[in-house]
Amino acid sequence: SNKLGNEKLPQSNGLDSNQSVNAKLDGNKENFTISYLNNGSTYATYTKHSYESNSAAMQQVGYQAASNVSGLPSVNLGYNVIGHSDKGAGQEYIQANFGNWSLLTHGSNFGKTKGAATTKGKTVVNYIQNHNLPVPEGKGSISAEIDGSATITWQMGNDVYSIKANSLTTALEMATSLK
Repeated sequence: SNKLGNEKLPQSNGLDSNQSVNAKLDGNKENFTISYLNNGSTYATYTKHSYESNSAAMQQVGYQAASNVSGLPSVNLGYNVIGHSDKGAGQEYIQANFGNWSLLTHGSNFGKTKGAATTKGKTVVNYIQNHNLPVPEGKGSISAEIDGSATITWQMGNDVYSIKANSLTTALEMATSLK
């Protein structure tokens, strides 16, 4: 029996087709976590959490308003998407907004990873030109961390969905494969 009812699920597991993946479900159609495992370790999760109200759900999305970065130096991420750079203490954050989505990437300001925040931002913008993100009823957020992990979160009414993965590409592939 399908415990999740009519929930849309990722049709891609975000890994190469030759890799073995197991999925483990915890919860029910109101609140669930599906853990995706490769060689026994979790590399991604897909979760749904139901809240009492739209506003309670919205607070969990992590959406960053464009006004947060107005006046900061701009960075062209391609396809007419402009990010804004916030640098300090050896760290760099790039924030961009498009549609109902905010994007926040994190990288370091020195060494081998200098410029990584911009590279991650360009990766996201380029990917979504040919792949559709879920359309949130409220807002959505994408965050890409300095360690390579990423989280894509969006609101549908009182529900918040989230895909967390140990790689930005995996998170994008899974989020854009929902059916």
